[in-house]
Amino acid sequence: MSVRNVNVKCVGLRGRVFFFLFFLFFLFFLFSPGFNGKLWAEEGGNYAPGEVIVTLKNRVGQLSAATLSSGAGERYIKNLASSVEAKSVTTYSSLSEAQGHIFVLVRSETKSTEELLAELAKNENVLCASPNYKVRATRDPNDPRYGDLWGMKSIKANEAWDTTTGSDTVYVAVVDSGVYIDHEDLAPNIDKTFSRNFVNP
Repeated sequence: MSVRNVNVKCVGLRGRVFFFLFFLFFLFFLFSPGFNGKLWAEEGGNYAPGEVIVTLKNRVGQLSAATLSSGAGERYIKNLASSVEAKSVTTYSSLSEAQGHIFVLVRSETKSTEELLAELAKNENVLCASPNYKVRATRDPNDPRYGDLWGMKSIKANEAWDTTTGSDTVYVAVVDSGVYIDHEDLAPNIDKTFSRNFVNP
């Protein structure tokens, strides 16, 4: 028996074992008492019921906030939503302009997320559609006055902190008319070696 034949047989055996294990896992998942797709969608809290984020083909031309909120762009989006008994809730104009496709959130009061997805899949103008998954920040600041810092919410700092909270090896340059270096948040983070005072040297 050649080495090549041995390899072929081994690969075939591994393939059959993998398929068998996959099949057992599938049966377990399918008949598990907790498996109920519709119930999970509506009660599991994983995504918003009756909402779908849709990516549409660009049938408008130049994409911008103006073209998507009026005229042919607005009609195109409304027609798409009404075709599945839904309404357009939000059009993501900046994302649409950057990507060259139209991104819109639609919501229905009468249809489930699954029903919307099934109907949208039949529409030739729909590139893709996804449930509106819920995203929660896992790293919340402990600053008692964080609610007063509107700018942090505007730049979506919470979402960035889920990826990274910074590093001691990264330096950020801030040019300001004044800094209170003894502030409890700043004192342990300001590197005075690199700091310069150009006003009162």
